[in-house]
Amino acid sequence: MARAAWSDDEVEAVRELARNFFEKEVVPHEEKFLAQGHPDRALYNRAGELGLLCAAIPAEYGGGGGTFAHEAAIIEEQAFAGDGALGMPVHSAIIAPYIHHFGTEDLKQRVLPKAATGQMVLSIGMTEPGTGSDLQNIKTRAVREGDEYIITGSKIFITNGWLCDGIIIAVKTDPTIGRRGRLADIRRGRRRHLGLQTRPNPEQDRRQGPGTPRSCSSMACGCPRRICSVRPRGRASIR
Repeated sequence: MARAAWSDDEVEAVRELARNFFEKEVVPHEEKFLAQGHPDRALYNRAGELGLLCAAIPAEYGGGGGTFAHEAAIIEEQAFAGDGALGMPVHSAIIAPYIHHFGTEDLKQRVLPKAATGQMVLSIGMTEPGTGSDLQNIKTRAVREGDEYIITGSKIFITNGWLCDGIIIAVKTDPTIGRRGRLADIRRGRRRHLGLQTRPNPEQDRRQGPGTPRSCSSMACGCPRRICSVRPRGRASIR
């Protein structure tokens, strides 16, 4: 295969490492992941050991210190391997950069090194029932009370939602002021600590029929059912 114009020897070394990881340690277990509805958490730790997480995050925050070219090579090899289980592109190429570019220094120091090792799996809650990914029309609210926000709403198709330790939730603070009334709040902890609950969709279960594996249509979602609703309801401190 011809080398991409944006690649170099270092990027190709990362590519080869990623190829071996997906082909030998991930793809052979996809039937197991499908049956249980999510990939094994240990794979994130293994990816972290190999340096395949947060490749473009600066080394000072525990990342690989590379560029998006390194992330692109990893994402390409995951696609070439046919893996749909791991939400690594969302974890490393979307959420970690959000935190790096927009988070406080304290947040970056607390989250990014753990994200790079796989000790902390990152997730994002944007999509909503009846809204899809149209962020202009999200309904989840964050109402300020003192030094905290009270978050109320529903999200679906949450990539890494089953395994996450930190989740960014897209919310509106004031629907009357458009984009200036939106924010992203990151909350830490397992789902039970985040105040998140999954709500099964009985109609979807009926269409699936008995015995159908309870896996999301996109396995990276991590949800144990094909359609679920993640309902955040809790407090988030302002930092």
